[in-house]
Amino acid sequence: MLGVIILILFSFTIVALIYKFKNNDTKIVENLELTPILKNDSLSKSFEISGQKLYVGIFNEDNEKIIKVFDLKTGLQISKIIISREK
Repeated sequence: MLGVIILILFSFTIVALIYKFKNNDTKIVENLELTPILKNDSLSKSFEISGQKLYVGIFNEDNEKIIKVFDLKTGLQISKIIISREK
């Protein structure tokens, strides 16, 4: 009787661990379309991935320097940081 209870509890523990680690799997993004796409006068000079965010350094013909932040799960722009703007 005690062996059956131990076996049931052990099975429950294994199922719980598998469920926990399966939910934390990181999915690799193979194709991601960023929204909004860069304009023709813009040029992407650098990028960095940190966590679930993509930081893109953008320069345009008006000497404006911008960092756009995108969400890697959705591809949508989260924020826009203006570094410098030529007057």
